[in-house]
Amino acid sequence: MALTDTTNTNLYEKVTSEFALQALFAKLAPITDFAHNFNDLQDRKGAAIVVPTFNLSAAAEFNADTNNYCGGTNEADAATINLDKHIVKSFVYTDYAEMFTNVNWLRDTAIAIGDSLGRGIYNTVIAMFNDTNVTQTTTADLSTLEDFTGLIEDVYANNLDLGETVLMLSPAYYGNLLGVLKYAGYGAVDPIQDGRVPSFIGFRSVVCAPGLPATWKGVLADRNSLGIASRYLAPMPGAGYSETWKATDTNSGLTIGYRVGQQICSGYRFIAGEALFGAEMLRPAGFVSIK
Repeated sequence: MALTDTTNTNLYEKVTSEFALQALFAKLAPITDFAHNFNDLQDRKGAAIVVPTFNLSAAAEFNADTNNYCGGTNEADAATINLDKHIVKSFVYTDYAEMFTNVNWLRDTAIAIGDSLGRGIYNTVIAMFNDTNVTQTTTADLSTLEDFTGLIEDVYANNLDLGETVLMLSPAYYGNLLGVLKYAGYGAVDPIQDGRVPSFIGFRSVVCAPGLPATWKGVLADRNSLGIASRYLAPMPGAGYSETWKATDTNSGLTIGYRVGQQICSGYRFIAGEALFGAEMLRPAGFVSIK
């Protein structure tokens, strides 16, 4: 995770931003391979971000009359990522609580907010993997190493790019994979600590992905076929918040916005984190469910 936070002006904001982003992306770990940085697009006004997609047909034998250098068709398209999800997590505390409670309000509040927002984004994205959106399917036992390597044939049969394909597994079958790897001999901490196996038998990665349909063992997913984008929702001038700022992860481009305020008479203070985002399957043919 790389933090870019040019709007932070004090230590309170900076510390909150950093801890919130760490918690946010801990929850997003199974889908971070699909996070693309659309920072050059996210500052444009509008309710959507439009990104290019390519779905090229197979290369064919050269024919001077029919398949020549000047022929071909336009197989590029524009996919729209609608920023139609707006989730908020607010946290309220009092001056009394701040003084008498042994809580690190900066750190712990940031972690709680980031955790909650990350869970909300993840649940939104993982719900997109269903039998309606993913129509291509294959079957596999996924009990032996041969079963897992056999999925490579399905990658090529469905015109996916192996090096750009993420093998997402339900927890039970991710457990099968750990048994196949014989963890002690694999020599990496990622499979157990992070739920992610990097560069496994040619796949970009293998991840443990809770929340997949109960009838699925996993899914072959082209990382360029799923887009996640966000935009900072700036408060209107004069809205009355005592502090506002944003924190952006430079790798994925995802942004959290913050608003802080207080009620003088009651002694209440609130800090609210929010994410305005969207997620779209840019190329449905880039996914194959495993049953």
